Amino acid sequence: MEAAPVQSAQPLNDPPVVSFVSLGCAKNLVDSEMMLGKLAESGAVISGDEALADTVVVNTCGFLEAARREAMEIIRELAERKRAGELRRIVVAGCLVQRDGEAIRQAVPEVDALIGVNNRDDVVRAVWRLDRDASVDRYLGDYHGQPWRDQGRLRLTPRHYAYLRISEGCNQKCTFCTIPSIRGPMHSKTPDEIAGEARELIADGARELLLIGQDTTSYGEDRADSTGLAGLLRRLDADCDGADWIRLMYVYPSVLTDAMIDAIAECERVVKYIDIPLQHI
Repeated sequence: MEAAPVQSAQPLNDPPVVSFVSLGCAKNLVDSEMMLGKLAESGAVISGDEALADTVVVNTCGFLEAARREAMEIIRELAERKRAGELRRIVVAGCLVQRDGEAIRQAVPEVDALIGVNNRDDVVRAVWRLDRDASVDRYLGDYHGQPWRDQGRLRLTPRHYAYLRISEGCNQKCTFCTIPSIRGPMHSKTPDEIAGEARELIADGARELLLIGQDTTSYGEDRADSTGLAGLLRRLDADCDGADWIRLMYVYPSVLTDAMIDAIAECERVVKYIDIPLQHI
């Protein structure tokens, strides 16, 4: 499967100077890295100094009330800078946008673009303002079973480790959790796609790969993959020359099987460790 083409960035004479604020979990961080990669490929200038930027992208978390408050506080601070003439564009993306949509702009009218989780690649259109006839750019598509490829990232983690997303969405029905309503049902990448991403991350210097997803233990169930997570761990253990450690995150204990435990015990690169979020216990 070929990567989606990068959108041409023609309407502005000077490239936007973009600063990025990434909030929330490791899955959101991967989305931020993908958006940064797309922006860099489009010709935008990426700046780690927000004071030098004319455009700020905020990739939000919408899971907890505290996270939603944090995101809105940052957006309001950016709005003050825009009113003072220090910023040209404010682009808000991520889970909070998928959850609240237009309500964000009703609260902060200075926001120029809204990007939901299903429209990640539209960040180029939003930052470059390719849809010039729209007073506010809205990219709020419904869930679709898109292939969540995460190659071509501009990484934000230290060079020695990287997050490797194996699936997106969740089929669990926890009453305390809003993630399925935001991220949709589970969609697993194929083992070949994951192995390809792993090789790219290793070539970029990563020595520890952290496997992530809303529910890593259910990996492959949506694809009727009989080997599931255990088979994936064995595949990565065999294929990931150059990686020293493969660490399993976001384990859902009620579906942890003996086959998975055996794979963790027997695979040389797989760390003898599992990460179980407290709300899953």
